[in-house]
Amino acid sequence: MKKVLFATTALIATAGVASADIALTGGANMGYKDDGTVAGSHAEIDFNIVASGVSDNGISFGASLDIDGDTTRATSGNTFGENAGDTEVYISGDFGTITIGDVGHATDLDITEAGFDGIGAEDLAHSDTTTGLTSDIKYSYSMNGVTLNVTYDTVSDDTGATIGFSAAGFGVTVGFAEDANTSDSISVGKVTYDTGAGLTLAAMVSNYDDSDTNTGDTSGAGIAVSYAVNDAFTIVAVASQNDEGSAAADTDAQGLGFTYNMGGGLTLAGGVGENSANQSVFDLGFNMSF
Repeated sequence: MKKVLFATTALIATAGVASADIALTGGANMGYKDDGTVAGSHAEIDFNIVASGVSDNGISFGASLDIDGDTTRATSGNTFGENAGDTEVYISGDFGTITIGDVGHATDLDITEAGFDGIGAEDLAHSDTTTGLTSDIKYSYSMNGVTLNVTYDTVSDDTGATIGFSAAGFGVTVGFAEDANTSDSISVGKVTYDTGAGLTLAAMVSNYDDSDTNTGDTSGAGIAVSYAVNDAFTIVAVASQNDEGSAAADTDAQGLGFTYNMGGGLTLAGGVGENSANQSVFDLGFNMSF
């Protein structure tokens, strides 16, 4: 995503004070969606304000803020929403990166989706990977293809962690999280492989363990296969399923999609498939990066 520099911190004539950059990045989409229940136009915009700097002793620091807006389809007509959020502040060095704010959860993994906005073909693979969890601090560290992410909530004491390894086009990530209040736990695993010849494979599994009763246990799985026909055109096939534990009621979803890179930050994309309610779903539209 291209960055547009719109401001810099003023140089202050004080020893030991370093300059910092503030950059604006952005993305948007627009198109038509049918989620099986409601069909209509859809549009989103996401601007990111990112500030960064480096101290005299080499410690990187920064902060970011998202400004979002969207048009949402509803049975009573379209609704419109705007918000500013996803605030994060970090420091980084040889020790790794420490981030405080809306950091998400370590076990929030996913795989490739179909459609310009997503038709939900891969949702069941990770539908419970963040259930009940909260996090406000994250530690990340990477070295020689190994990546560690740890999340923690300083109020609820919820914890989560993933460790991943990548080399020669192959990647594997495993993770575990626990809800400190209920002792419910979440485990995830993901494998990816890029053949280097346009074909990319991704698969993941997840499990939610209800500590009180087996009736609340759920497990999910998903697979995505994408193939780059050329530098501009890519096709993808996605499928996922979820097992609701003792109810023994498996649900599944699947879809096919494509992306066409038109250059300059504009991409045409679409997808068609079936959701977990056995409803036909479809979307077609444009993704934009600024």
